[in-house]
Amino acid sequence: MVVERNRVLRFVSADAWKVLNEFAQSETARQLISNGHVIGTTPLTGRALDDARAGHAEDINAFGGDACVVVEHERIPFPTYPYEWPPGMLHAAGRLTIDAHTALLAAGHGLKDATPFNVLFRGPTPVLIDVLSIEARISNDPIWRADAQFLCTFVLPLLAYGALGLAPHERFFVSREGWDPAALYRALGTMQRLSPGTFGAVTLPTWLSSSAKATDAEFFRARSMDPARAAFTLKHNAKARSKLLDRFAPGTPSATAWTAYESDLPYDAADGERKIDFLSRAFDDLKPDAVLDLGSNTGRYSLMAAAAGARVVAIDSDPAVADILW
Repeated sequence: MVVERNRVLRFVSADAWKVLNEFAQSETARQLISNGHVIGTTPLTGRALDDARAGHAEDINAFGGDACVVVEHERIPFPTYPYEWPPGMLHAAGRLTIDAHTALLAAGHGLKDATPFNVLFRGPTPVLIDVLSIEARISNDPIWRADAQFLCTFVLPLLAYGALGLAPHERFFVSREGWDPAALYRALGTMQRLSPGTFGAVTLPTWLSSSAKATDAEFFRARSMDPARAAFTLKHNAKARSKLLDRFAPGTPSATAWTAYESDLPYDAADGERKIDFLSRAFDDLKPDAVLDLGSNTGRYSLMAAAAGARVVAIDSDPAVADILW
């Protein structure tokens, strides 16, 4: 993959392109892309393809040479990652992931990966960028291979936040794989382990993992069933995971030392009005294309910059105020 100023080029093997192109021709793909839920993907042709082949011969050879397909994606202006998100953004990325998976099932496809690292935010809106995680579904397979990854990287970090106050972004500094059920089980109290949702997502998997045999796992991986039943099972599983994700959705951010900052400023009202007037005139005079607001708090001035037409990146070390602004 090559990131250029206004686009992203990706090199796709012939086999991967066959699956991706089949998906791209579907009505589901058109809806997901037009709604902004999945990144747009356009194969290069003609002069554009010739230029790409000349400039990136080594990359193209690594993906099949002449059989390699070069595609172009929209570039997201400011990439962010799970170890930078407040809890609300992680939940939104999880909601996008499970909704996209559900929509794909109806078109005979699915997601083989379900990690927040496959999601970027276009402004405040999540978008799935890893189109190669979309695969054709085997009709008689009832198992979603990315189920455990979805639980560990979306559901369990939000569960840990609600139950223990452990910020999800801090967990991703430790592990890109989020929370392992056994590790979270050890951190929870007895009553928490038995609470609704937590028992099925954390406690039961931990108990079963201590007694499961490799042959059992192989049996379940190899299991198949009637295609209609398999489709029903996958749809039912996706619905259950959607409900579980929302069970642990973060509520209104708890009050911190900074959430009341805008209503309890360390200077008087007149000074506050002078600051707003100064910024308003600055935005009018400079007409900035982009603004970086460091220590944005709940975004009073970020929103002023956005209203003036700038693309704004707002950063704050307090997840609560970042969540409020998001």
